[in-house]
Amino acid sequence: MKDLVEWKPDIVVFDSITVFGQVFGEVHLRAFLHSIIGRLVNALNMLVFLIDEIPYDGEGIGFGIEEFVADGVIVLEMEKYGEIIRRYMRIPKMRNRPLERYSYKYVITEKGIEVFTTPSLEFVEEKIRERIRTNVPSFDDLLEGDLYEGSITLVAGPAGSGKTILALNIASNISKADRKVLYIAFEETVAGLRDTKERLGLDGEFRILSLVPEAKTPVEYYVMMKSLVERENVELLIIDSLSAMQAHMSKGEFIKAVRYLQLLAKERALTVLLTYTSEDGEKVATTGFSTLVDNLVFLSYHMPKNAGESLERRVLVLKARHSENDPTLRRFTIGSGGIEIE
Repeated sequence: MKDLVEWKPDIVVFDSITVFGQVFGEVHLRAFLHSIIGRLVNALNMLVFLIDEIPYDGEGIGFGIEEFVADGVIVLEMEKYGEIIRRYMRIPKMRNRPLERYSYKYVITEKGIEVFTTPSLEFVEEKIRERIRTNVPSFDDLLEGDLYEGSITLVAGPAGSGKTILALNIASNISKADRKVLYIAFEETVAGLRDTKERLGLDGEFRILSLVPEAKTPVEYYVMMKSLVERENVELLIIDSLSAMQAHMSKGEFIKAVRYLQLLAKERALTVLLTYTSEDGEKVATTGFSTLVDNLVFLSYHMPKNAGESLERRVLVLKARHSENDPTLRRFTIGSGGIEIE
């Protein structure tokens, strides 16, 4: 301690107090904390950090006396959910300072610890914004007014119904109108999507990013997407598919993830298009997260039963907020140029 008094550092870190207590016992630890640490802080105006360890399945902090001596207590915890490690920072005590939240999520990166402030689930004032034409033949007419800024459109349907092709078609057309488009894929590779785009003759240029759905928590994905949207001035965000994310989240987390996207859309006047795999249009329309989207489009197909018959694809707009949508079940085809609705 003599060196500390002579050197007078601004910050002192004791790593770890747990080891000190194990070697010298609880009595000496108590004396150390009350006498020496107290004097250092008060006399030399130092900022002191005490590192303590909590054993797995342990509930208390250290020997039970450290948190009473300290002015602030920060507890780092983690849990394993599937393949993801979730880390939480609890702040049960911070003397002379109000605490807005009790718990935060954080990650460890090459830059150190990054703490995420969970966005407040409050709506900003909603306004009818500029309309954005998709220029997919007859699709804008079905919505009776195109997509609009700050809206979320969910395109649902069974595997093979054309959700990804419709999303690529819309992304290509809107990017050709000099709007920034970001396409995030959870089930396809960038090369595979670009190959599909070329085969369909879609020539719009936009960024495609392929991610692993189980790699991050909902809050981490929210922060990452918000950063990309803000940095690149994205006007249309496409996530293909939402069901891939859902497979690696609890029901509550999934609803929260959609809520985060909803907030991002409203705050940034960002147009969002989501795809979702489902066999039943009625089931999608009655699920909790469907109430959070503005437009709900369901794609389906009728399998041929006789030789020589063709697959029949269908599209139905189940919901279009702020629009008088066409509720007619329409047929569509996929060919050169993408999707064409009859």
